[in-house]
Amino acid sequence: MILPLLPDVSVERAPPNPPEFMFASAWYYLPKSADILFQQILVAAVVLGAARAKIGLGVISVGMAALFDGVHLLLILDEFTPLYVARFTIAATIFGFAIPYSLLSHTLR
Repeated sequence: MILPLLPDVSVERAPPNPPEFMFASAWYYLPKSADILFQQILVAAVVLGAARAKIGLGVISVGMAALFDGVHLLLILDEFTPLYVARFTIAATIFGFAIPYSLLSHTLR
């Protein structure tokens, strides 16, 4: 078998209104992994392209944080709970702010 068998999630132990991926099969994670890889390549291209265009690191970081924040706020339209949306949005904003520093750290020296 190519994909590992994941243990079932207990419905009793799951939080109220759990995200759908908690009950996904292993087949969900294969295309999701490809989707995340594609997103990361796009993020790297945007950050590196902005740096090559001589846009300041602070501006790139704030822009990426705002982009990630805005996109993840759209989860509210899928009727997720406000706490769920807030957690993902905060995490995405932190990631958006930090990733330019991570990708461009070699230029900071």
